[in-house]
Amino acid sequence: MKSIMKKNYITRLLFLLILPVFLLPAETLSRNVEYGFALGRNVSYLHGSYTNAEEDIAVTMDSDFSWNYDASAYIRFNLSRVFSIQPEVNYITRSTSFNEDVIIRGQDMRVDGRLTMTHVELPILLRLSNRDPIPEPPRYTRPGYSFNIYSGASIAYNTRSRFSGDLSGNVFGVDFDEAFSSDVRDQFNETDINFIAGAGVEYGRHTRLTADIRYKISIMDIGSDPEFREDMRFSTLSLGLGVIF
Repeated sequence: MKSIMKKNYITRLLFLLILPVFLLPAETLSRNVEYGFALGRNVSYLHGSYTNAEEDIAVTMDSDFSWNYDASAYIRFNLSRVFSIQPEVNYITRSTSFNEDVIIRGQDMRVDGRLTMTHVELPILLRLSNRDPIPEPPRYTRPGYSFNIYSGASIAYNTRSRFSGDLSGNVFGVDFDEAFSSDVRDQFNETDINFIAGAGVEYGRHTRLTADIRYKISIMDIGSDPEFREDMRFSTLSLGLGVIF
């Protein structure tokens, strides 16, 4: 119940943040709207232990860092020279790896696995920038650098969750090594709420190249399995390159 209340509160807050954009005159919007996309890599970490349950076997493991990919498209509403609101649509993969010895039915086993979760994420960011205004009417000016910082929140929808890897060991004197892959989407919530903070640099004048670094962390428990759920939260550090025009 508390998780649902927190999710509804964050959803209303995101709506209130973007509402002022649609109250601006149409002429102002058309002159101050920019579009962009970016590709990047991220390193993610799962805080808390993960319990994978298959039939009557439950294995609890501690996670390690793991590298992944993400992509984003966004609209930037420049409300002033320094202040803007940026809604995004992101496709992001987060994962964590497990490499440890466990005991299953009294037998020593080795798990080399990877939990991979794919999300469609909808962030809303508030940006502060030191970019110089574009002259009116537009004329040629030398390209330059500008810097920005931003923060916000996002709702992420879980589209795919899979636990895969290799299980090896020695059972009653017999060595074995077996690959496995399981759909574990039902062990996690359909939605995740994240806090985001980051900084970036842009180069150009009208069409600009962008580079940014951002950190995000889940602010709610992402586990949904009632028997094995623990307080599990992803934290992610992303590096992205893109273009805005």
